[in-house]
Amino acid sequence: MGYNKVDIAAANELGIQVFRIFNYSAESIGEFAFAGLSALNRNLLEANRRVEKYNFSLNGLDGKCIGNSVIGVLGSGKIGQTFIKIAKATGARVLVFDAFAQENFPDLADQLGIEFVSLSKLLEESDFISIHCPLFPATKYLIDEAAVNKMKDGVIIVNTARGEILELNAVINGLKSGKIKGLSTDVLEREEGRFYEDISARIADIQEMDPQW
Repeated sequence: MGYNKVDIAAANELGIQVFRIFNYSAESIGEFAFAGLSALNRNLLEANRRVEKYNFSLNGLDGKCIGNSVIGVLGSGKIGQTFIKIAKATGARVLVFDAFAQENFPDLADQLGIEFVSLSKLLEESDFISIHCPLFPATKYLIDEAAVNKMKDGVIIVNTARGEILELNAVINGLKSGKIKGLSTDVLEREEGRFYEDISARIADIQEMDPQW
């Protein structure tokens, strides 16, 4: 768990101890991320809405065979490795970008059967992108407008890391244009503090064009 939203200086001044939780159920988060990827790929939300209305049409509900696809993973820590193992089990080709991989995990590529690549190569070749890297100054807005423009048309993005890794406007514009087919996320930029922007209206615009979002 991150602590970037905690005022450490104020806590120290008040004598409040702040603890960080390590090993925060990497398996659960990795499974959750892959579930989001699968749901968007197979249009499960829209399929469920149709069935509730007794509409059993399959039009537009077909997705890609994940096993024949390329999955890009940003970050190869404990959560990233859990996600990678699930992705590899499908038979997919897995590309990984991690600036510290060779230093921290020199044998990981051989152990998991993955390829460490540049960010540009990952963005250009991946059908699915799952984000599992920490938030540093170097990773803030890692996925910005330029990054979105490099992606394949119809890419699916999963973010269970930090909201600020995605530049919100760039991702929303990508969803509206169709460049990004879907986004599965449980974090958003600007969600810190007691009050933050409600982007529901902007999401509603997307839902009118693509009901599964």
